[in-house]
Amino acid sequence: FILADVLKRVRGIIENYQNNPENMAVVRKTLSSCTESVIKLGEIQIFLEESVDGVLIPQPLEGDEASQELARILNLKDDIHRLLRRAVDMRKTIEGCGNELGALREMSAVIGATKKFTINEGIENTTKNLEDAFRAQARNSTSLEVMQVILAGTLAFDIVDRTFGQYMSIADRIGWVVDFVQPVLVEIPLMWFALNMVFWIILGGGLIVLMRRLSYLGNAVDAKKIRVNRRVHMDRLARYLALKDMEAIDIGEDEKSSVKKYTWVEAVDKVKWQGIPPRFDVVVDERYGFILSAFLQVTKRQCKLSADTIWNMFLTELEENKVWDASHGEESTWDGRTYGASGKSEYDSGAGDDGRAGADDRAGDGGGAGTDVGASGEAEENETWLRNGSNNREVKPDFTRVA
Repeated sequence: FILADVLKRVRGIIENYQNNPENMAVVRKTLSSCTESVIKLGEIQIFLEESVDGVLIPQPLEGDEASQELARILNLKDDIHRLLRRAVDMRKTIEGCGNELGALREMSAVIGATKKFTINEGIENTTKNLEDAFRAQARNSTSLEVMQVILAGTLAFDIVDRTFGQYMSIADRIGWVVDFVQPVLVEIPLMWFALNMVFWIILGGGLIVLMRRLSYLGNAVDAKKIRVNRRVHMDRLARYLALKDMEAIDIGEDEKSSVKKYTWVEAVDKVKWQGIPPRFDVVVDERYGFILSAFLQVTKRQCKLSADTIWNMFLTELEENKVWDASHGEESTWDGRTYGASGKSEYDSGAGDDGRAGADDRAGDGGGAGTDVGASGEAEENETWLRNGSNNREVKPDFTRVA
């Protein structure tokens, strides 16, 4: 009966779930607890029914008035029958609670589906708004390019005027302009106009080429997203992050976790990064001391290192600062490090200018003769698995057949 009352209150919460955003969480937790209670009550009811059904009632002794009187007073047969009926009633009540529990679960599922539908509608509307924004941005970009060309023409005309003294009508006072410029560029029809147009074409064309070049260099991006879920020493990680010039710190907290997302761009070092520095996003659970995930972004056309190589460099810095917490040996130590065919990381094995590991080239030049590999030895190499001892990850090498 207590269970039935709890389910009745849950139904009331479901019917008014809009009143409190925490209602559905309470409903899911309560339904889970009620399910466990229904299972236990069902088992208890079965035990009761079986125990009552198997009771043997002793018969009074013949000719013994005391035993017959005692049997009449106790009336065990009627008591057993009543107990059996109570057990059956309990089974019906439990079945009713189970049916009510199923109905409440269906109502909860309907509410969840309604929320998902609302979210999907919001996503669809947002997508449409983004599409409209992209189209408007494309139109604005075209208009901006036209304006840039027009402004380039204005600048070109001003440069020509200031070069030859036409902007303040002082050309007659400049000797070399009178002797060399006016007879050739001013007195000949359309020559001055042609000169201005040529300067406009040169300056406007150069501006368009420069803008498209900058757009080309910034469009190609090499990104890497890693789910780490590895324990760290928070004090050491805080000291390491304090060395970075943070662009943003996003904080998300609730009663069970405190998650922070750190965003920064590495310091400019053309020797270290072989181009412009990468951008990092690292998500940290500071309450329990975990690096949850990380995201790094590299502009490929302005940085010669790959995202894998830069991630290995980042991990090496964390190891040098002793950030990882290895006191829990049973936990996974996978950190997303990329390994080459030799079993070493790209960064440790000496990555080349293009960011790839300096692995041995097994192929000859243009089909030329390379190192002889016997058939049996090649088969053994193809079946060999290299095991890395630090994280127990297996990497199967991709051996290239040599002619």
